[in-house]
Amino acid sequence: MRQYLRGFHRAKEKYGQYIDCLIASDGVWLNYESQKIGQYQLDRTGKLSTLANEGSQEGFKFTFDGRTYTGYTSNYIENGTVYGIRKGGANWKKYVPPSPKGTQKFDKAEAFIPFEFVAPALGYSTIKVPITRTSGSSGNSLLTEGAQMPGMLRMQLVPDQPAGMKLTDVTFDKQYGEA
Repeated sequence: MRQYLRGFHRAKEKYGQYIDCLIASDGVWLNYESQKIGQYQLDRTGKLSTLANEGSQEGFKFTFDGRTYTGYTSNYIENGTVYGIRKGGANWKKYVPPSPKGTQKFDKAEAFIPFEFVAPALGYSTIKVPITRTSGSSGNSLLTEGAQMPGMLRMQLVPDQPAGMKLTDVTFDKQYGEA
């Protein structure tokens, strides 16, 4: 992994691109942790390697070659695969399209969350839409005591630096990973 990260940084650093986050399955990280003592205590640059908060679901930090990476565990990544991305440094930009005519902003949502109620755009006078049920015999819609407040959250997150790294055939803890 160190070789691939060094190669990425050597090729992309001149353009201001870097990787600061690695995402893999539990099996990959368990295998990495089992080898770290003998292999990663001191690296060839003479800088000390570290691994803190190992096994943490919120992400753990490890350092080698003078760079600190955050490692995350994901159940959605196949065993034997590691993704390297740039997560920090304001890399992600949020784009929000214009609101459709008639929608109503949710004033209690945080300012950065573009959530809107759509009932006013559908012709209702409020944000609430009554829940009805169909009468079996007449086929008419009957009101119930329930109401719904349909809404939408429209935005797209786009990275400034889309370049990343995908490693495959990485050794993983097969006994744990296949369970």
